[in-house]
Amino acid sequence: MTDTRTQRPSTTAGRSAAAFAVVADGVLLLLSHGWPGWQAVPFLTDDTTRVLPAIDALLVAGILVGLVQLVRPRGATQPAGTLMTTAFGLAATLRTLQVFPFDLDPGWALVARIVLWLGVVGAVVGLVSAFLSLLRLRAVRR
Repeated sequence: MTDTRTQRPSTTAGRSAAAFAVVADGVLLLLSHGWPGWQAVPFLTDDTTRVLPAIDALLVAGILVGLVQLVRPRGATQPAGTLMTTAFGLAATLRTLQVFPFDLDPGWALVARIVLWLGVVGAVVGLVSAFLSLLRLRAVRR
């Protein structure tokens, strides 16, 4: 008979993932505001400045969540962090859809809008999933 219990990722794996996320989010912040800057991307318009605050908030939230998960990689920090970063991601995606700072051919613009809407749907599913995970953890601890 095989053991069907699921194994939790090791603490080392959780910390490695958190460290990678912190570095990746930090690099993205530097690239978008430093060199080469968002202006180097040929299909972004000047309206990108109207979307950057939401994207910056998402990246900063990701860095903060990653730092917390470096210190405490288990327990409620995982689903709470997912809930937080997914909420910021949803806000950034909705803002991007609202402003749509892309200079694309009509066909590619449609593809970009579809991908963004798929991101919205995925974020909503992720929010519900993370919230349910938090509720399960709370019920287990009672």
